[in-house]
Amino acid sequence: MPAITGVDEPLLPLAPVGRFGQWSPAIDVRELPDQFIVLADLPGLKRDEVDVTSDGTMLTIAGARHDRLRAGGVPLRLERPTGKLLRTLRLPDGCDGTKLSAQIRDGVLEVYIPKTARNSTSDEGRELACARR
Repeated sequence: MPAITGVDEPLLPLAPVGRFGQWSPAIDVRELPDQFIVLADLPGLKRDEVDVTSDGTMLTIAGARHDRLRAGGVPLRLERPTGKLLRTLRLPDGCDGTKLSAQIRDGVLEVYIPKTARNSTSDEGRELACARR
């Protein structure tokens, strides 16, 4: 049964938290004929507040979201995660993780990862291995 707050509404599930206290944003991964697209929900963050890196085999999304009010008051309900965020994904064979590009639009981080020339056709059943740290 969900926890009940002082305002008599059930709490929603919290964002997954890693062993070092960071939270993991929800993601979608899509495969197109010539690239993979990773979408991560990061409302309230600007592109310069998020680090998107790849070593060629792993994609890492890191950053931090801070409490927008940061001042006084007694919190009655806190569901939006704040603090450090981290999400790591293993890239499938055939992607060029060194040539990724990223942007944030409407609170969603979009990461574009091109496929190598020899793997630029769609492969059904392929999945990205996702790790939450």
